[in-house]
Amino acid sequence: MDGLHILLVDDSPGELLLAQEAFAAHAGAVRLTTFPDARGAMAWLRAAPGDLPDLILADVNLPGLSGLDWLRSLKEDPALQHIPVIVMSVAAPPKQIAEAYALRASGYLPKAPGFREFQSQIDALVGFWSRCVFARPVASPTTER
Repeated sequence: MDGLHILLVDDSPGELLLAQEAFAAHAGAVRLTTFPDARGAMAWLRAAPGDLPDLILADVNLPGLSGLDWLRSLKEDPALQHIPVIVMSVAAPPKQIAEAYALRASGYLPKAPGFREFQSQIDALVGFWSRCVFARPVASPTTER
């Protein structure tokens, strides 16, 4: 599929609905897949290695497995570690931001307080990431003896 494939992981039904509405403005350029929890998203990622997203947006405050713990798991998985992850949260405490980057997040996005501002964030995000070239997993070379 052409276009940008984004996986959004957020446990808030309201936030997911707002995100779907914001991404609808980019319907021809973006395919959005959503999950309300990290475990479900991880199971989907591992079950669909041929349909991995180009970018992951993950809320920090997820039930069961926090967004930062999930980020750690993603970056430790050789089949998934190449996927850029943007961590999102309403709050942006410096310690949490530093931890996200230490875990190899590609960005930390403080969620905008209103829909208009959030739409602007999504527009900018899509504008940037839709122009990027993404890494794809490469099969390990075999050695001949």
